[in-house]
Amino acid sequence: MRFSKFFQASPFERFRSVERNAAEDQRRFGAISAAVGTVIKEFKFEHAGLSARLERATAAAAGLVGTDADDYLTRDPSDEDYLRKAEAEMKRASLRLKEIDSHLQTLSRIHEALTGNGALQPGEPQAP
Repeated sequence: MRFSKFFQASPFERFRSVERNAAEDQRRFGAISAAVGTVIKEFKFEHAGLSARLERATAAAAGLVGTDADDYLTRDPSDEDYLRKAEAEMKRASLRLKEIDSHLQTLSRIHEALTGNGALQPGEPQAP
């Protein structure tokens, strides 16, 4: 009997204070927000670099294509092969840019939910 009283100082359980809960929630959401912010910066960096490389590749390919209507008839076969490969690479780069844009939209919505208009703010219960 005496042993059980030692472990039970009160007949009721103790719970954290509202302030402590809010501080802990804020820390958790802050960590998520920081991670999402870092990923957004990384995607923006990748997008900028890939866009610049794609622009340079497009300009180089345009120089090989030529401006006359019949340039394709007299084009060197090695240039033709280069253009086919460059076109495939540029298509892949364009698709990647679209993927990055989609990721950035999604991540921006998540970041806004964590930091913006009060949604997901700590201390407020979420609807089930």
